[in-house]
Amino acid sequence: MDARLLAGPTAEAGPESFPAHRARLGAIPDRAAAPAVTPILEASGLLGRGGAGFPVGTKWRSVAGRSAGDAAVLVNGAEGEPLSSKDRTLMRLRPHLVIDGALLAADAVGADRIAFYVGSAHRDARASLQHALRERRDVNVPVKLL
Repeated sequence: MDARLLAGPTAEAGPESFPAHRARLGAIPDRAAAPAVTPILEASGLLGRGGAGFPVGTKWRSVAGRSAGDAAVLVNGAEGEPLSSKDRTLMRLRPHLVIDGALLAADAVGADRIAFYVGSAHRDARASLQHALRERRDVNVPVKLL
C-alpha cells in the first residue's frame, strides 16, 4: 500500500479527524472536475481487485453512460480475503479518505446515492466511519452504512 495513504497520525492515535485529513490532503475536487476522473483512471491502467481484474476506468465509463442519475456507489469493506485487513484498516484509520473516494466516484459516474458496507465483525471500522460521516458537511448524496 502506498505509504502516503496511511501517512498522518499513527495507528495508536486512532482515526484521522476531518480537519487533519483536509490539512494533510486538501479538499477533493469539486463536481466540475468529475468528467476528468474516468479518463485518468483509464490512462492509469488500474484494475479491479476482484478475480477478473477488470479495468476500473472501463467500469466507471459504462456506469456513467447508463446511469442517468440512477446509480449507486457501493463501497465494499467486506474484507473477503481471509488474510487481508486493508479495508478495515483504511475505514478505521483513514475514514475520510474512503469517503472522499466514494464522493469522487459518485460524481464521476452520476450516482445519486452511496452505500458503505462494513463487515459485521469490524466494529471499530464501522464506528470510525459513522463518526467521520457525522463530521462531513460536503456529502451531497444520501448515504447508508450497511
